[in-house]
Parts: sequence; structure tokens; C-alpha cells
Amino acid sequence: MNTSSYNQRPSFEKTQRLYYAIVFSICVHLGLLLYKFGPLLTEKTVEFQAPEQLIELSELPKQLPSPQNHFLEPQSNQVVETEDAKNRELDPNATLLSDKNQTAERQSRAQKTDAFKSGQGTGAKAGPLEEAPSETDGESDSLSLGLNETPKQKRKALKDLSLKDLSLNGDGNPVSASDDYLPNVAAGDRTILSTREFRYFSYYNRIKDLLRQHWKPSVEREVAKLWGKGQMLKENELVTRLLVLLDKTGQIQRISKVGASGISEIDEVAVQAFYHAGPFPNPPTGLVEADGYVRINWDFILQTAAAPQIQFRPQANSPRFR
Repeated sequence: MNTSSYNQRPSFEKTQRLYYAIVFSICVHLGLLLYKFGPLLTEKTVEFQAPEQLIELSELPKQLPSPQNHFLEPQSNQVVETEDAKNRELDPNATLLSDKNQTAERQSRAQKTDAFKSGQGTGAKAGPLEEAPSETDGESDSLSLGLNETPKQKRKALKDLSLKDLSLNGDGNPVSASDDYLPNVAAGDRTILSTREFRYFSYYNRIKDLLRQHWKPSVEREVAKLWGKGQMLKENELVTRLLVLLDKTGQIQRISKVGASGISEIDEVAVQAFYHAGPFPNPPTGLVEADGYVRINWDFILQTAAAPQIQFRPQANSPRFR
């Protein structure tokens, strides 16, 4: 046997054992490090992601109520403006809502109206009524504009229409006018209605005043464009139904189109009118729902007539919009 070969074997075995020992030691230390610091690394990741997720969820409103709950109801409980009937007794059959209880001996609406009308076929709808209405669930209101001229007449009307046409007789005397949509009320010289007191009337009326500034001129321009393109509007009531979501400060969070008029340009005018009219600050706390949002239904109605209509006009400068 070779003596040198015998002497080298123990040295090789020692080196091999040392190598295994080092590898084992490294593995043990890595295991200890992961055991000690692994949970901290995981907790950091959770702490970093959790706030972002919470912020994202907090900005998402709860699911909007289905359209059936808000718009496919019996046509009643409209929010309207009325002159004083001098009778503060509550009419048990009254479905119209205003700033006071009153009973009209004979209901009537002013035959002469502003170009801007409010109503939705039934107008603003509140929930179940009592003599002093409590909190309501998704009230609604609406705006309508009557256009009863041919394209040629309409273009002239857009040029000639003035505030005097809308608010005065031909001799300059003030006349009663209504901007509520009341198709089932007989026409007359004044708007006198039997109404129930609605505690949130002033807030809805404030929204209507702001919308009036944007809806009327914008829809007039859009209709003029449509006529200019040769598009004829059939005699009809074009209704755009919106569900508006406000936060508790009155800022608009979302506008959902619940019902379309059939003309996308008209629908877009209604949506933009709301965006430009907002915000609507200081909503009554009674309108704020449990999730912190206010839901308002609003219908925009455009009344159109495609063919010329023979109308008796007692004054040459009578308004061209009903």
C-alpha cells in the first residue's frame, strides 16, 4: 500500500465534513432569520396595502336603488308652486306638494307659462304622505320645455324671445305664470292648487331655480342644431329620467340616466344641466339616507310638435313657447 495515499484520505474526509458543517450552519441561520423577521415583512405589506383599499371602498356609494323603486310609481305627489288659495284647510285628496297646506275651490294653472316648466307627468314624487310629511325616500322632480313651432318658426322664436315675452302681457302688465307641468289641471288666469305642506319644498325649489338657468337655454340650442341638421321631432313628450346622488354636503357624486328620451343629445343636455347647476349645498338632514347620501329623482320633459299648429294669438308678441 502506498503510504502517501493513506495519509491523504483523512485530510479529504476532514475537508468534506467541514464543508457540510458550513452549509448546515448557513441553513440554520437562514431559518432563524426567516423565523424572526418573516412576520414583520408580511405585516409591512399588509399595512401598506390596507389604507389604499379602505380609501377606494369609502369613495364607492352603496348600490343605487333599482329604477322600479323610484320611477314606475303612480303619478302623484308632485312638488309645485302655487298662489295662495286663502284657505289653509288640508284637502284630504290633495296629492300635490308645496310650501303650505291649502284647499283650492277650483284648481287651475296659468295658461301663460314660462318656457321652462317643472313636472314629470306627475312632478316631484315624495314617499308616503302625512299631514306633516316626514323623511322621504328618493323624491323626484322634473323640468319640461314646450316647443310647438316648426324649424323656421323656432329659429325666429329663439331670436325674438325675451324675458318680457315670458313674464308680461302685451301691454306690459304682469301676468300669472307657472313653470310646473300640470297637464291634468284646467287652464286659467292663475295657478291655484290644493296642496299638502312638504317640509323639504325650499330645498327642491332651490335646485329647480339653479337648473332653470342651464336646462332651458341649452336644450333650445340643441333643438335648433337638430332642426338645422334636418332632423324632425315628432309631436311627443321626450322624457329624460335621472337619478342624482349627492353627498351630505350637496356635492354631486353620480348622475345615472334611468330613462332615455330616445334622442341622446337631449339626454346629454339634461345630464350636463345638473352638473353645471350643482353643487346643492346644505341638504336637509332628513334627506340624507343611512349611507350618507341623498338620492334625488328628476325628469326633464321636452314637449315637441313637428307640424305647424293653428293658434289664436291675442298679442302679436305673445310667447312662442308654452
